Amino acid sequence: MKEDSDYQLSSTLHEGLLEIVISGNLTGAAVAALHNQVIALIQTNHARAVLCDVRDAKGPTEFGEAYYRVRRYPRDLFKLPLAIVEPPTHVAYQSFHETTAANAGLSLKWFSDIDEARAWIKMKLESVS
Repeated sequence: MKEDSDYQLSSTLHEGLLEIVISGNLTGAAVAALHNQVIALIQTNHARAVLCDVRDAKGPTEFGEAYYRVRRYPRDLFKLPLAIVEPPTHVAYQSFHETTAANAGLSLKWFSDIDEARAWIKMKLESVS
């Protein structure tokens, strides 16, 4: 059975904040490739903080995969505040991913409201300036 991925990724960088928007349909294989694309974007742009909006992305929300994905983040990402914006229907997955990230040493927080995510990122950036 063929799995179709049809997703879009866009990004903007403003004052050190890299905002990434992912939308469309993702399969398991595409999630791994997308993970690598996002890491490359963060490193290439020398981001000081990252906000990733995945509210319009459809795909797997597997707990095990979230655990291993967090463990594969490069060490240089661990110093960045990372905000993830998800639909509120993913609250159980969000809680697991946020806890897993904290246990690994990442400063990652989940939001369902993009303005709250931006405010959190701004506060984090101001505290290190």
